[in-house]
Amino acid sequence: VYAVKLVKIKKTGVGVEKLREECARLSMLNHPNIVRYFTAFRFKKDKFFAIAMEHLAGGSLLERLQRVSGPLTSGQRQREAQTEQWARQVASGLAYMHALRMQHRDLKPDNVLFDEHQNARIIDLGLAEVVIAKSKVSSAGGANKVGADMYRSPEKAMGRAYDGKDDVWALGCMLAGAV
Repeated sequence: VYAVKLVKIKKTGVGVEKLREECARLSMLNHPNIVRYFTAFRFKKDKFFAIAMEHLAGGSLLERLQRVSGPLTSGQRQREAQTEQWARQVASGLAYMHALRMQHRDLKPDNVLFDEHQNARIIDLGLAEVVIAKSKVSSAGGANKVGADMYRSPEKAMGRAYDGKDDVWALGCMLAGAV
């Protein structure tokens, strides 16, 4: 069973080259907490672009957070353990990406899915960027507008240069929202 991200090329305004770049980033990654990429192709007279990845049947972190009523408390050990587990797994996936000088830039609960064993996986690397050398991503020219507002680091929100710490900030926001 596969999951297919299907993109109608003209409707999204995303060029095929950007989609191929996303596939190239995905193909570089081999980590238990990042979605596995299999292949990509164009079809129906090049109207659609499909990215085939592993199917993650456990739902999203967003869905889980919306189902839970109230914050975690010391009396809810199972929920605390689950939160600690996904936070560690997402942090591990980010550390792997950052070791490859890759930033996700759009980490949010919608972009964390769970497999059938309840392991968290980072998905959607459409806004990810590989940074060469030890530079920071420039926020000039609107680059700071990438990512969801609620998870945007202060540097990105203020239009300044940012780096992988922006992903860590987003993880911290997700964790704070969970607890």
